[in-house]
Amino acid sequence: MTTQCSNLLSFHKSLKQINLSYCSVTDVGLLALASMNRLRNITVLHLRGLTPNGLAAALLTCRGITKVKLHASFKPLLPKSLLDYIEAHGCVLHWRDKAFQVEMDPKGWKLHFGKSPEAP
Repeated sequence: MTTQCSNLLSFHKSLKQINLSYCSVTDVGLLALASMNRLRNITVLHLRGLTPNGLAAALLTCRGITKVKLHASFKPLLPKSLLDYIEAHGCVLHWRDKAFQVEMDPKGWKLHFGKSPEAP
């Protein structure tokens, strides 16, 4: 689990929703996030490091989760019985077929961490 995820876990008592799109989250990291009791909504799109088994384990761990947005590519990789179980326990699954998008700098500047953009 990365340092950012560890820092995120320090907010476990108040975190109710999270969007993990375009992150590098491992199965272990997602499982740790899923174990947060107050987490209600989670978005899981375009994650590097996540396997179908890790996603399945996290979905089973989420106790109070009510809405999950998942990339459609996961749907055929997860057992239908698991998806039915999750939905039967009050969680609504939303499947998105969103293409991967690279964030572009609208002004064409090259941004660097810790440095301001250079003027043209």
